[in-house]
Amino acid sequence: MRGAGKHTQMRSALLLYRNIVESTFGTQKARGIGNRQPARWAKDHGFRHLIGMHLTLRTAGRVAHTNGSYDILKAEHATLGLARDTSHPPSLERMLDVRNKRPPHLRWAWLKPQRLPPPPG
Repeated sequence: MRGAGKHTQMRSALLLYRNIVESTFGTQKARGIGNRQPARWAKDHGFRHLIGMHLTLRTAGRVAHTNGSYDILKAEHATLGLARDTSHPPSLERMLDVRNKRPPHLRWAWLKPQRLPPPPG
């Protein structure tokens, strides 16, 4: 049977990975990332990071649309006047006031930085 060997399976896996990479780059370029100055820092490990961040953002966007968070934050954006005029941002106090009126599932804060334990072994 033609195409049933180990090399065919490897090629299929590599093509699938390449499709993910090319899709990521196409989407990033459409958003304006990497158009004029490509991400030259992204070597092998950097590409994995870039693709992981892209997929994380896509997943977060999908979740936000599904659970209604997007509509809540869009209304907050309009309340702050950012939908009409971005040249005059609201004051920090105003932004904090609007943020504090969010539903509990949309309230978060950055964790305090802490040292990671040393790797095992």
